[in-house]
Amino acid sequence: MAGHCVSLTTWNSVMLQSVKVKRVDVVWKFYGDMLEYDVVGDVDTIGYLVQTFCMENNTAKGHKLLRQVLEAGHVPSNAAFNKLISAFCKSGNYAKVSALLHTMIAKNCSLDIHTYQEVIHGLCKRRMRHEPLRNYLKDRGYFPDRVMYTTMIHGLCKMKCLGEAWKLWFEMIQKEIVPNEHTYNSLINGLWRTGNIEEAEKLYKNVCEKVMEKLL
Repeated sequence: MAGHCVSLTTWNSVMLQSVKVKRVDVVWKFYGDMLEYDVVGDVDTIGYLVQTFCMENNTAKGHKLLRQVLEAGHVPSNAAFNKLISAFCKSGNYAKVSALLHTMIAKNCSLDIHTYQEVIHGLCKRRMRHEPLRNYLKDRGYFPDRVMYTTMIHGLCKMKCLGEAWKLWFEMIQKEIVPNEHTYNSLINGLWRTGNIEEAEKLYKNVCEKVMEKLL
């Protein structure tokens, strides 16, 4: 980029890729270069900076920057909201999570499955029940996919709620959503932890048989 100034689209493209590979140092380097060239960023640029703050565990600054861009009348992509939601979930600040979800709805953002996954994953990590959120998700027209089912099953098993984990497992099968190795591992580990050795071995045998069927 030496010798001439490239378009904002190019700057944003580089920043986006840097965010994707979690190279916060590169994000700040290119943002500094943008300022030197007097390139004015747009709402996408701000969204990448919000995500970068979150990756640096500087959620407060990321949240402040989001509020500023919203007050200016701009709405960043869901990715920026999702990063903040993930960060607040990790710290257990569900008041902020709720506020962000309401802001997204108020700003006519289409809450996607990734938004809900962040919340459910956070609830699981904090050992909190998430049935009300799952129902809320369904009410809004989002139906759990394999990743979401696996996330919920994993969280329930860590909470030793095997009954609920099995319920989701059979619901998953009934909907013809095929469990993957992560789903099996989560449930098998949960069964072992709770002393259900026979059930764990039975499930392990089941997954081995399925692997063999694929190989034959």
